[in-house]
This record gives sequence, C-alpha cells and structure tokens, in this order.
Amino acid sequence: MRIGEKLNRVRPYLAVLLLGTCLSGCSGLLSWVNGEDADQGEVAQAPINFPDLSQLPTPPGLPPSAETRGAMVQTLETARSRNQQAGENLKREIESNFEYPNSASN
Repeated sequence: MRIGEKLNRVRPYLAVLLLGTCLSGCSGLLSWVNGEDADQGEVAQAPINFPDLSQLPTPPGLPPSAETRGAMVQTLETARSRNQQAGENLKREIESNFEYPNSASN
C-alpha cells in the first residue's frame, strides 16, 4: 500500500476530527445567540477581603535633620577607624608572636 492510498483512507476521519475540534470551540456560541447570559453556569466567587485600615502600621517619621545625620556619620567613622586600628594591632601581634616551625631534617 502506498502513502497516497493510506492518506485517502484516513482523510475522512481527519475531516471529521477537524470539524469536531472546530465546533467544540463554538459550544458557547448558541447560548450567546439565544440571548442567554454565559455566566449563569459559573460558580460565584467569594468576596474579596480588604485589610482593616486601622490595623496598618504608622508610616515612618520624617528623616533626621542634617545635624543628626552629621552626628551619625561621625559616630560611624569613629567606629570604623577604631576597628581598623584594632585589626592592625591584632595583625602585628600575630606576626610578632608567630613562631615558624623548624624545618624537619631527615
């Protein structure tokens, strides 16, 4: 049996399948043409619950003044310099107290 003969045998089935697929997409068309509401068969959804506005947190206050920001920056710079100095001291202490092991001679 050649490919052309097989296609001729299957062609009517393909046409029926294609027609059924196209018509199944139009199932709601009849109710729309008759003037029926398409939403009648759908299940009602629960109402949306909105948050109680009295339970929302208060908004943040105004940003700090320029003087307060300057003091905060100064405090952070002081802490940074102290930490850098402590790190350098620790590094020097480790380097001065570290003893290199003697090389093992066999």
